[in-house]
Amino acid sequence: MTRKTLYVVPHQDDELFTFGLDVVKTLSRGDSVYVLLVTDGSECWVKDMLADGKKCTDGGKDFHDCHKYALSTEDFVASRDKEFFECCSRLGINKDNVHLSNPRFVDMNFSVEEVKAAIKSVVEMINPDRVCVHAPRWESSFNPCERNVSMPPHIDHCFCGQAVYLLLRQKIIKDAEFFIEFYDLERFESLHSDITVRRIEANSDEAELIQRAGLAYKVWNPDEGRYAIGWHCDKEMHSNALKRPVSLSYKIPVTRLFASRVKHKLFVK
Repeated sequence: MTRKTLYVVPHQDDELFTFGLDVVKTLSRGDSVYVLLVTDGSECWVKDMLADGKKCTDGGKDFHDCHKYALSTEDFVASRDKEFFECCSRLGINKDNVHLSNPRFVDMNFSVEEVKAAIKSVVEMINPDRVCVHAPRWESSFNPCERNVSMPPHIDHCFCGQAVYLLLRQKIIKDAEFFIEFYDLERFESLHSDITVRRIEANSDEAELIQRAGLAYKVWNPDEGRYAIGWHCDKEMHSNALKRPVSLSYKIPVTRLFASRVKHKLFVK
């Protein structure tokens, strides 16, 4: 029987950097892949960058023409979505299985309860066997009110992880796997020595497929509303992380998940 996996994607490009290898491996097993994009990506700083009159370089060479594009929020989101849908297609995901959150949230402007409700509605529609999401963040030093996006992991990633965690505890979700970005692994393991992180590296064919999918975020064609937003947003990730794609994830043991002694913090706006 074909199994269904739902990937909860906070922003355009998370389907590539965090989940890309797992998506490829899941599809290679013949299972069905579904994606839920949570935010519209409208708060990305690249929107201002595209109008600053400067030029970017790629490998020491100018990256097309200068930044002379003052985009409306609607046009900026549309451009980001074009990159996202093309990347999903390049990864091999059926376009009918790619969903936008309802409501569609603005980056860093939703609560755990709000995104939990949005995820729940898609889970009830799809009935996935597994839900993949970014890891939540529970340590006491984490203050979500600061919404400090410079400190990994991103607040939106954490809130999506916490929402899925709560749905798993309520048995609305059958099974969940929590993913960690490679740059956050050291911090995570130092705080959670009792959790075993599963590390899987891509083979050459998988790496090539993921790298080709990443090119969707590098398309520059202003006449068609394409501004390489994903590439501008994180050139280093596109230059380095995609060379050796890796999947880092863990599952919460059932005994720990339902232990009454465990305290759970639910951060809301």
